[in-house]
Amino acid sequence: MLAILFAAVVFLLKGIEFWGAVGLPEPSGYLWQGFLFLGLLWVLQKGLFIPYLKTLEEREEQTIHKTERAEATREKANEFAEDYRKKLEEIRQRSVLEREQMALAAESEEKEMLARAKGEGKRSLKKSLDELEAEEAAAEKQLKEAQATLAEEILSQVLNTSKPSGGGTPRLVALEAKKGS
Repeated sequence: MLAILFAAVVFLLKGIEFWGAVGLPEPSGYLWQGFLFLGLLWVLQKGLFIPYLKTLEEREEQTIHKTERAEATREKANEFAEDYRKKLEEIRQRSVLEREQMALAAESEEKEMLARAKGEGKRSLKKSLDELEAEEAAAEKQLKEAQATLAEEILSQVLNTSKPSGGGTPRLVALEAKKGS
């Protein structure tokens, strides 16, 4: 197409005697030079330019596809990161709740243990007080029994060392000794 256009322009310029009107001698062989140039252009275009442009387009398409894949991968990574953050936050919240539950459980266990210890302490104290009261009562009973025995022993010792003037039973002597003192 370009060759036909070139040939038409050459014949048109020759037909109107363009070169003479311009004041230049008519160039010789430019028709053949033009055809050779167009032939070389066609060979270069088929052998060099078109494959080169095709390679450039393929690279551009590859770049576009790689960019799209990278963007898709970035979006997936962002989704994974967001899921990770959500799960991490959920785990943190669960751990806080578990810690609070553990603290509440420990606190209630502590209160329960304190209540049990107080109850045991009160029972132990009551038992100890009851034992002490029983021991006190037993000691008082022993003292009363010992007091009577000791009084009789003291009286008998007193009577043995000093003989009563009126004679009589030791009890009467003891009563007389009490009245005299």
